[in-house]
Amino acid sequence: DLDLFGFWFALAIFSLLTTLWLPYQGEEAVYTITSMEMYDSQDWFVPTQYGLNYARPPLLNWLMIPLATLLGWQQVLVASRLLTVIITLCTSLLLIWFAEKCFKNRALAFFSALIYLSGDVLFRRGWLAYADPLFTLCVFAAMACLWVALQEKRYSLVVLAILGVIASFLAKAITGYVFYGITLLV
Repeated sequence: DLDLFGFWFALAIFSLLTTLWLPYQGEEAVYTITSMEMYDSQDWFVPTQYGLNYARPPLLNWLMIPLATLLGWQQVLVASRLLTVIITLCTSLLLIWFAEKCFKNRALAFFSALIYLSGDVLFRRGWLAYADPLFTLCVFAAMACLWVALQEKRYSLVVLAILGVIASFLAKAITGYVFYGITLLV
């Protein structure tokens, strides 16, 4: 029943929001510090940590800065976690779209999203202020758009796929191109 899937989906997303005010976990301070330094220095292309080049791409910082500015920089951790929850929600919605395109079954699509939101994503990766959720969204968007574009011969989706793989590089690492290339080969 889609109403039941919708209820569980909303509950899973809501549960991620309950984590916004927990203390810093693991390496969460890295992106909050680099975002604060980027905003302070107005250098939008080179993230720094304690004044030294952090040597990571800046997409997460670019997304975090407006939200932290809106909420106030004293709430930068909340802003970064809220951004991660939004990214996790977007990945879930993209999964629903992709599964429905592939299998033509809305219930299966919602069930797929619920499976995605369970386990590690629900308890850690869906709310921690790391680059991994953004990288996942970008890589999965590139792969899903490419797959559907080839299946439906919709070349506008190829453009979105290319933008997704470029964004994956700007989010974390060059390995997004590897995943994209494997999808293309398949």
